[in-house]
Amino acid sequence: MPENERNGFVVTMFAVSLSAFLLGLVPYVSWVLLIAGTVLHLVALIKEEKGGFMTASLVLLTLAWTWKGMVYLFFKGLF
Repeated sequence: MPENERNGFVVTMFAVSLSAFLLGLVPYVSWVLLIAGTVLHLVALIKEEKGGFMTASLVLLTLAWTWKGMVYLFFKGLF
């Protein structure tokens, strides 16, 4: 795969991860973005992508999943 296509995929994954993190309180949009970001990240790991955007997207996805879990527990009354 050419280098430009590889960079485009990683940047797209980063954009989805950033959107999932920033839109974490929007109920259905955030779930779709979180799942899409996680799937894109798994595909990038299988393709053995590397770089700063991979690390940044992993951090954003981890924070978004953690935030989503805390919000879920808070509204369920368990937190």
